Formats: sequence, structure tokens, C-alpha cells
Amino acid sequence: MNQEVETYLCIFCKGKPDEWSRLLSTAEFSHNSNIHSVAKKSPFFLMLRYEPRSYPSITKDSPLPS
Repeated sequence: MNQEVETYLCIFCKGKPDEWSRLLSTAEFSHNSNIHSVAKKSPFFLMLRYEPRSYPSITKDSPLPS
């Protein structure tokens, strides 16, 4: 798991290595939302019994102006 999160952070922080702590929650969300090859479910679903809302649907429903 740590290797996967490290890979996400390398991708997200390319060109801005000092931003890793700000992007850690995004890496965590990405990891917990991916379907596990053996369980055929995401870690998020296995723990909470529902799939998380994706970022685009969260921002689309936001009352804040863009």
C-alpha cells in the first residue's frame, strides 16, 4: 500500500515536490477508491458499504461560484 501511495504522490507532485503534504489526501482518496483485484471492491466500499463520490461530482454540486 505504501508503494502505491508513493507512486500517486510522485505523479501528483511532478514538478512541485514541496506540495506532497497538501496532496496526500488526494493520494489517499485515489488509493481507497480503486477496485481491488481480488476483492473486486474498493477499500472504501469494504469499510463503509458505499462508494465515495468522485471529485467532479463533488465540485459540480458545490454552491460556491467557480
